[in-house]
Formats: sequence, structure tokens, C-alpha cells
Amino acid sequence: MRGRSLSWELFPFSFAEFLDYKGIQVRPETSRNRLLAQKAFEEYWEKGGFPEARNVPERVRVMIHQEYFRTMVYRDIVERHDAMHPQAVMDLAFRLVNYPTQSGREVDFIWQDAEGKRHLAQVCERMAAHPETQRREVTALTEGMQEMKIKEGFIVTRSEAQEFKTPAGRIQTVPVWKFLLSE
Repeated sequence: MRGRSLSWELFPFSFAEFLDYKGIQVRPETSRNRLLAQKAFEEYWEKGGFPEARNVPERVRVMIHQEYFRTMVYRDIVERHDAMHPQAVMDLAFRLVNYPTQSGREVDFIWQDAEGKRHLAQVCERMAAHPETQRREVTALTEGMQEMKIKEGFIVTRSEAQEFKTPAGRIQTVPVWKFLLSE
């Protein structure tokens, strides 16, 4: 005889929901609100957005996140699509799929929004003090934008904000906490 349990869907907090949970407002955008949001992002980054894992020891939090990941991959991919090789799917899930440009450069993320518009983004810790990193990220993103005929791209960083005009269009460098609050 198996044990009985209740199941319900519980989604992780988005960053905006996390700020609401913490009682932090980002509007109006003031220096104080910006600093509170940046500080809250550090906690969100460290602990994640799953409510169940909020106030537990780090070791337990890591175990919870690992179990959520395995469950999502198996239920949402393996079972739903009746995958013949579940372990191969799990191995693949650990790798990010990115956009390779025709010249062999890679753009970190490609996604399509609810209106069907495609977006490209690079992600790096920082660029301002590292001209080679900036050149690499901007070059790959510009190539991807040209090939996909996208007029705007993003570079998501830990805290930098900047804008570049390129032959393909506009590239916005955005702090990650602000990017997560954009729609």
C-alpha cells in the first residue's frame, strides 16, 4: 500500500512577485527603490523563487531545486512526449540551447514572446572593464540580429546599463534585476 499525498501546482515567484512578497516597490523608480530591488535580487539569485525553498538550510534548498528540476523534465518532457530515452533527455536538459550565427559565434538566448516576436540576448557578469568581453558579446549579438532581422537585442549583466547602436539595430545592456521586471 502506498502513502497518500496531496498534489498541487505551485509556480516559482517571478522577480516582480518576489519583490511584492518582500514588500518592495519599484514604482516610482527612485534611488531608494532601485537599491532595495538590487539588494533583493541578490537574495532572489541566491535562493531562487520557489516559495517552499525560501527559509530552509542551503543543503535542503539545493536538494529541493534538484528535485524540482528532475520532476519538471520528466513530467513536462519525458512523460508528455513519451520519450524513448529519458536519460538522454535529462542529459540534454542540462545544456542551454542557443543561437549559432553563420560565422560560428553563439548568442546565449533566443525566445519568442506571446505576440510571436523573436528576441535575442547575451548574458555576462560585466563588460565595462573588459573590452574583449564587450566586443565578443556585441559582435555575436549583432550577427544574430542581422541574420534573424531583429532590430533590438539585449545584453543582460549583473549591474551595468548602456546602449549600443549597431548596423543591425539597437543593443541595450540591462542589469539583470531590471530585465526580469520588464515585460
